Amino acid sequence: MLRRFSIRARLLFLLGLVVLFLAGVVLSFHANAGKLTAMGVVAADEAMLEGQRTKLQVGTHSMAVALGELLRDIPDEAERVRFMRRVVDDIRFEDDDSGYYFIYRGTVNVALPTSKDLQGQDLGHLKDKNGVQLVVELNRKAKDGGGFVQYIWPKPGAGDVPKLSYAEMIPGTDVWIGTGVYIDNIDAEKARIESEITGQANDLLFWVLGSVAVLLVLFLLPLFWMVISSIVNPVAEATSVAQRIASGYLDVSLKAEGRDEPAVLQRAFNAMAQSLRAKAELAQRIARRDLTGEVQLCSEEDSLGEALREMTQNLRMLLSEVREAGVQIAAGASEVSDSSQSLSQGATQQAASLEQITSTMTQLGSQTRTNADNASKASEIARQQQQQAAEGAKDMERMLQAMEGIRVAGENIARIIKVIDEIAFQTNLLALNAAVEAARAGKHGKGFAVVAEEVRNLASRSAKAAEETSGLIEDTISKVGNGVQLAQLTSESLERIVDGSGSVTDLVQNIATASNEQAEGIGQISEALAQIDNVTQTNTANAEETASASEQLSSQSMQLRQSLERFRLQDGSSSEGTAETMGEQCFESAERDGGFPAPLQEGDGNRYGRKPSELPYDDDGLSRY
Repeated sequence: MLRRFSIRARLLFLLGLVVLFLAGVVLSFHANAGKLTAMGVVAADEAMLEGQRTKLQVGTHSMAVALGELLRDIPDEAERVRFMRRVVDDIRFEDDDSGYYFIYRGTVNVALPTSKDLQGQDLGHLKDKNGVQLVVELNRKAKDGGGFVQYIWPKPGAGDVPKLSYAEMIPGTDVWIGTGVYIDNIDAEKARIESEITGQANDLLFWVLGSVAVLLVLFLLPLFWMVISSIVNPVAEATSVAQRIASGYLDVSLKAEGRDEPAVLQRAFNAMAQSLRAKAELAQRIARRDLTGEVQLCSEEDSLGEALREMTQNLRMLLSEVREAGVQIAAGASEVSDSSQSLSQGATQQAASLEQITSTMTQLGSQTRTNADNASKASEIARQQQQQAAEGAKDMERMLQAMEGIRVAGENIARIIKVIDEIAFQTNLLALNAAVEAARAGKHGKGFAVVAEEVRNLASRSAKAAEETSGLIEDTISKVGNGVQLAQLTSESLERIVDGSGSVTDLVQNIATASNEQAEGIGQISEALAQIDNVTQTNTANAEETASASEQLSSQSMQLRQSLERFRLQDGSSSEGTAETMGEQCFESAERDGGFPAPLQEGDGNRYGRKPSELPYDDDGLSRY
């Protein structure tokens, strides 16, 4: 990502980081100085407050012990009160006499030098602006063995200020004594200490800022500017030279001074320009048709020199081969001309033969198409016969179905006749029974016997008729069965005929298809022959043109040989120095002028690792060329 920015921008960015670092150090020093000042002020505040606490506690305790001893000899309570008031009335301490003692019995005031009108009153209701019941709290602290209470209390000439008080019981009594100091004295002292520490810290910060500014302006900025100029300016000059070389201008040179990396880069650009000038001179000699020079590589990595050497060698080989090829072309042109004449005559004869073959194939194609048409007609007739045979087979199937129905009906009639025969037999039996009964009846049964006889005769006739009818039906059913068998045989024959007709139709269709395909193939052969005839005629014309071109090629080969004579190869004379000589001088001049600075040893910060011989050029190595 840094490669997106210039070296100048990156170095200025580093300078900015240094400045920011110094500014951060100064700001950190300033912040730490403020913190140290605050810590010192807090420590002083705590020390002074602790001193005030100790002073209050010691003073109150001493006063309580002394009063306890003195009050032991005073038995009267009123005298005790007067004595305690006299003792504390005149006691004052602190520089502004703001310190005094006060005595309470519970929350009832006994002695209060600053407000004697409140003596003897219960002051348990007193509260400061923050709601602290100062008398109640002091009374509780005293009964607990002594303690401190902080509250807000008016100070003469200063208004409401914080006050710290201490209370303790007077030994041998039920009263307690207390005193206090206004903490605004501590706040004033704390402000004085804070102001003094801040002033010293500001003085120190001023000297630090001055030192940093002097260091930055007189040392760091000039040093950074010198470093930037020593890197950016040579790189800019090298960039300008590289752009001029890229535009094709090779007569450039850089003034390389020093042994740093930009100087090495400038010498490398000078060497590159000298190498390119030598190779450009060789390219100009090649452009002047002078191929006698040899390219001497300046290093194993000289890809351009290697390419020029290969190009020169290839051009020499190519021109030699072209020269030899020109001789062979001139010799072969005559042979091509003779061959072209023979080819033209053979092509003419081939064209005549192809015309005869084409005519024969046309007649054969016409006959094949006629055969295909006849086969198509035969296929259509066979298809129609197959359809008619199929319809006959369907009619025979329907006739078989009808004859089967007749046979089934005959069987049904035979069963009915059999039933009639059975009825006649039963009727005959009934008639015989009736005759027997009539005989038994005597004369009374004669009429019935006559009827019975007639019935018997009728039954006999019915049985005979049924028997005859049954015989006829059985004969008919037998004949119908024979007809069905013959019809089935006929149907099977018709089915075979249909199958055979289908095969014949398929064969005829295949013959027609094959004939059509054969006709198409003969047509394609005719077209191919026509194309061959066209090609043959074209070859004839081409052979004639080739013969003419051969004569022209022979003339042009002579011109080519004359043009090749203008190129100078290694076997010709040369009036200029060779590239090999220039390459040697390139190496010699670089070694004579000192080349590049010797590579640093491992650990010395060398990032290139190149020997002087790997870049063997200086500013003047190839100036003569």
